[in-house]
Amino acid sequence: MAINVIPGLPLYLQAMIEQVNAEEIGYGDREQHVQQLNEYLTKGDHSSVKFKAGQMIERQQQARSQMQHGLPLHLQAMIDQVNAEEIGYGDREQHVQQLNEYLTKGDHSSVKFKAGQMIERQQQARSQMQHGLPLHLQAMIDQVNAEEIGYGDREQHVQQLNEYLTKGDHSSVKFKAGQMIERQQQARSQMQHGLPLDLQAMIDQVNAEEIGYGDREQHVQQLNEYLTKGDHSSVKFKAGQMIERQQQYRFQMQHGLPLDLQAMIDQVNAEEIGYCDREQHVQQLNEYLTKGDHSSVKFKAGQMIERQRNIHSQNANREGSN
Repeated sequence: MAINVIPGLPLYLQAMIEQVNAEEIGYGDREQHVQQLNEYLTKGDHSSVKFKAGQMIERQQQARSQMQHGLPLHLQAMIDQVNAEEIGYGDREQHVQQLNEYLTKGDHSSVKFKAGQMIERQQQARSQMQHGLPLHLQAMIDQVNAEEIGYGDREQHVQQLNEYLTKGDHSSVKFKAGQMIERQQQARSQMQHGLPLDLQAMIDQVNAEEIGYGDREQHVQQLNEYLTKGDHSSVKFKAGQMIERQQQYRFQMQHGLPLDLQAMIDQVNAEEIGYCDREQHVQQLNEYLTKGDHSSVKFKAGQMIERQRNIHSQNANREGSN
């Protein structure tokens, strides 16, 4: 299945499309990739065209190489190691299915990732059977138990940690145990001393600079939930977001949009040209403007400017070639 030719594409994209067509060979997912690439071409979404065409070129070359020479030696060595060190662990059957699927599709990047994950998990499972948990993980589990204190989500975290231990998933054990240690220490500190001074200052600033903006009620609910749970990292993030949004909204009410954002909006309007998704993008941009969400305004306006320029460029190249 060949890719549709779109007149006026930039030369580097046209070269990639021609390479995809010239090196065409079937592989798992190719029909889906062709549909996606044709959709991106129709929409004038050049960033996605570049990514998808590059992915297809790589996958086609891998499929051809595998047909002619078999798996690359480093991948075959990893598969051999998976088989040679086989030992049961939680999720292994699912991992085997995924690995076989990637091999069938000729998706070498995913083969490398999944085989590497299986090698690590098998080695961890064997070590745990012979010697128990690694000392650093056992120390973390002991610390979780020794410093036990209730906080929001703790029961769920205990279930997750026990699941990772049962599966022999040491990376997830380390992450979850570390998260629980931090949350328990934060909960104990908050019970004894109240919120840390930097977080209390942020909460005070949120209240002192209160002004209504789109999403604020939802943000207040989320912030109160994080405070109740003693989740200080999320409190810091959400309070910082609210402070920024309140300041942006107050500035917009007093002075209008910041000059850089107004210039982007003017550019979107001045260079207006239809493309797929544009109506949806306009609605999103207007929603962000109404909410005073300047970060999203900047991202969406930049995206629209790029897409409109792509279409203008394609049209100009097409006219120049006639």
